[in-house]
Amino acid sequence: MSIYLYFLFISLLVLIIFKKLLPSKRKLPPGPTGLPIIGNLHQIGGLLHSTLHKLSLEHGPVMLLRFGVVPMVVFSSKETAKEALKTHDLETCNRPKLVGNGLFTHNFKDIGFTHMIKINTYAIGRDPKCWTKAEEFIPERFSDTSINFKGQHFELLPFGAGRRSCPGMALGMANLELGLLNLLYFFDWSLPNGMAIEDIDMDEAGDLNIAKKVPLELVPTLHHW
Repeated sequence: MSIYLYFLFISLLVLIIFKKLLPSKRKLPPGPTGLPIIGNLHQIGGLLHSTLHKLSLEHGPVMLLRFGVVPMVVFSSKETAKEALKTHDLETCNRPKLVGNGLFTHNFKDIGFTHMIKINTYAIGRDPKCWTKAEEFIPERFSDTSINFKGQHFELLPFGAGRRSCPGMALGMANLELGLLNLLYFFDWSLPNGMAIEDIDMDEAGDLNIAKKVPLELVPTLHHW
């Protein structure tokens, strides 16, 4: 058994050396060095968007990662997001024909699966070139500006842009606004037990679905009409 493991180790080592020595036919973006088989999975922490932001500060706004053997290009700036979603949108919206996707889409005749391209809106939202005091929570910054969330301004892309924009944007905004307006219209809201705004914990938790680490607690007071 040890002979087979030794042979496998030597084979992987030779494969890595040849891959490093042979010139690549494709001009790929820079990125962190990965490991055989798993790629860069060992470098991804609990909060994906935060990890990608930290890696982009080291490797640049266009970065190549490998999740296993699957390559993923990460765009982390307003300018590169515009290039990917608007200027070169035809190249970034095609469908890789994977076996699993073909089974789920009736041989690619239904929903389209695209290449793994990640627009890191978390990093764009913390770019000092786009926002003043980018690390601070200042909702008033959107009051007197023409920037909106509909995909025309690449500083703010909650629903994406171009061919990669979310088709449910209008429905999502209607549901959000209706629910929020009802809560604000019928109730007054306050923090419990004399808690101050500065005491609110804004830490995050989760993996793909991000939520507050400590749930926000508010006390509603019904309006008297």
